[in-house]
Amino acid sequence: MPGAATQKYSLSTSVSPSGAGSVSPASGLYDAWTTITLTAAANTGFVFDYWVGNVSDAGSNPTEIALSQNESVQAVFAPKVKQISFAGRQWFIKASETRADPGQNFFSGAADNVWVNGSGLNLALRYRDNKYYCSEVYLDRSLGFGAYFFSLSGRVDLLDPNLVLGCFTWADPQKAIWHKEFDFEFTKWGDPNNATNAQFAINPFYLGMVQRYLANLPDSAPELTCYLVWQPMYVEFRTYAGRYALASLPPAANLIRSWRYDRETIPAPSDESFRFNLWLNNNLGPSDGQEAVATVSDFGWQSAVPAFPVLPPANPAIEITYLPPAGSANYLQGKAYGVDFSTHRVVAYIKVSGVWWIKPYLDQPLTAIDQDGAWSCDVETDPGDVGLTEVLVHLIPAAAQPPLCLPCDATPAVTGSLAQATAAR
Repeated sequence: MPGAATQKYSLSTSVSPSGAGSVSPASGLYDAWTTITLTAAANTGFVFDYWVGNVSDAGSNPTEIALSQNESVQAVFAPKVKQISFAGRQWFIKASETRADPGQNFFSGAADNVWVNGSGLNLALRYRDNKYYCSEVYLDRSLGFGAYFFSLSGRVDLLDPNLVLGCFTWADPQKAIWHKEFDFEFTKWGDPNNATNAQFAINPFYLGMVQRYLANLPDSAPELTCYLVWQPMYVEFRTYAGRYALASLPPAANLIRSWRYDRETIPAPSDESFRFNLWLNNNLGPSDGQEAVATVSDFGWQSAVPAFPVLPPANPAIEITYLPPAGSANYLQGKAYGVDFSTHRVVAYIKVSGVWWIKPYLDQPLTAIDQDGAWSCDVETDPGDVGLTEVLVHLIPAAAQPPLCLPCDATPAVTGSLAQATAAR
């Protein structure tokens, strides 16, 4: 009796763009459950980028695929790009004559768009051939967990409202579940009246994963230094006035804003890289019609986490520094003083139609405090909240149990409160 035929599945391989390279082995029929090693080879002028299909690792070359059904796999290649040397590292220069993200802009690697001189790395917005060209550079490798820093020179706090200066880690979302994007962004997002001009953000974005703040620089010393600490259990952002480094940390008094995030899973490094870009929000031209230049004066990384200086303790106190206008997407902001911020919280209440409600949510009644004492709370989580007339905040131990107010007719009495502040609208 003849033996049963071995089941076979087809494997179809292709490349994108056409002519950019080849895949070995080629398309064909293979025994079921066979594990095949796929290798992509780039033609002149291209480099391998990633795989599309049910492969074991979309960012690795070679990679493998196990045939449990008919499969199609595509090797995606990218044009080789120009490189530039800055701060002892090699950076690729982004270039695109078709609209590309961020902002659906054109990007140029021309010498007057991206260059290095005695001042540092310069990123420019240029107007040529009836269109604006933005600029971006990115490291040629992942640096991984550790402490990053960069310094900026010039009045980045006075950028045109339609411009965005981004300083961030990022991984192509086609290669990674997370974008692995930790952002320092300097922008007013197109609104010249925005009371803030900078932010820390984590992407993919979820509620509470962005912190807006105001960075003001003097004409006499227009420099900022920013630090990103990326660890398995947390990410920490810091912005200081002045020019510093990892070997020469800034004094605590120079801290403009910090934020520590440890509330969700922190992605592990793999195929991300650090990047700097200067781009137009929503492809809008600059409101002043002028070209622009942003300068990164230094960059560095180390695996060890530095011990940042802290201010001496003071008496417990709390203040409200910003009450957003009705209907704003901005958060209530303030500062706390004189306590261990890791073991204390802020509880916020709003008064609407004569009664008090806790904010931001019943199941999230307490607001964390950043390591510099800054805190922010969403006080408009319900359509009716636009009618709030007063805000009350208390500084309390994290273990305290303030009244939840569903609502409270009388002003909430918070047991264990160390300090309080109010603001009216």
